[in-house]
Amino acid sequence: MNERQTNIELLKVLFSHRKQILLSSILFFVVSLAITFFIPKQYVSTAIIYPTKSNSIKDVSTNPSIGFEMQTNRLIQLLESNKMRDLIAQKFDLATYYGIDTSALGWKHSLNKQYAKDFSFTRTKYLSIEISGTMKSAALAANCVNAMVTYIDTLRKEIFLKNTVLWVNDLSQKLSGQEHKVDSLLSILFLSNDQNTPLALAENKQTFIRNRKENATILQGDAIVENVIKNNYSVRTEKLINEYYMELGILNRFQSDLIQGRNQLSQPFPKVYVFSNAEIDDAKSSPSYKINGLIGGIAGFLLSLFYVVGINKWNQLSSYLKDA
Repeated sequence: MNERQTNIELLKVLFSHRKQILLSSILFFVVSLAITFFIPKQYVSTAIIYPTKSNSIKDVSTNPSIGFEMQTNRLIQLLESNKMRDLIAQKFDLATYYGIDTSALGWKHSLNKQYAKDFSFTRTKYLSIEISGTMKSAALAANCVNAMVTYIDTLRKEIFLKNTVLWVNDLSQKLSGQEHKVDSLLSILFLSNDQNTPLALAENKQTFIRNRKENATILQGDAIVENVIKNNYSVRTEKLINEYYMELGILNRFQSDLIQGRNQLSQPFPKVYVFSNAEIDDAKSSPSYKINGLIGGIAGFLLSLFYVVGINKWNQLSSYLKDA
């Protein structure tokens, strides 16, 4: 039997079993619809945000441009962080939502796994971030996503200003010790009673102080230093004066840095650009009756097709073996 005859015979077999194939397809289609009815409905909520180009409110105010790829990636990392996950899980009691027993071993792993499946953070081609939540409740999905949009600014401020807080605290401690050191040197100069020894260096010091007076940039202790130069100037007091101004310079730098740090902490932290918040969408995203029904119908058709062809081949093989 050539290939053409074989194909014709196969078509005849399929045609003779057309009712069974059709009924199987319909049966699988109906079963798929029935199963779909019992599958929990899933709802999707989405928000879109853009990162700022800078973490300085002044820079963002004067140049309100959107961040680049680097800022977008950083923002995604914060959204995917354990801190964000823990905040959302605690606020909306996701352990109860997922039916997880928090007294069981490994419950945290189960929660993290479910959370990672339900929430996604995607960088779009426009360098925005799409925050998406898929849950059994449309309202819960929207609330979780919107909470992320709100919390992301809190996390950014907490993380990016953490070092500034440490810096300010360190400066505050150093400042107290430096003030004591400067005051001690100034007291020694004030109480000095060295025999006055006119030196060329004394004239230089007086010139420096005079210039500062003319420029209205008088430093703390200039009056005492000037009095020492006039009445008690010596090699020892010269060293003390040099040490005093050196330590005073360090003190002034600490004070300037501390003011800068405190100003940075007191300024409002720039918020991300929110293009769209998540809305409650009652149109379920899954399961789909059309898709599942179509998949079931096709599966029924193919299975019945393979069954009919398989039985036919088996019968041919059995007949061949009997004739042999």
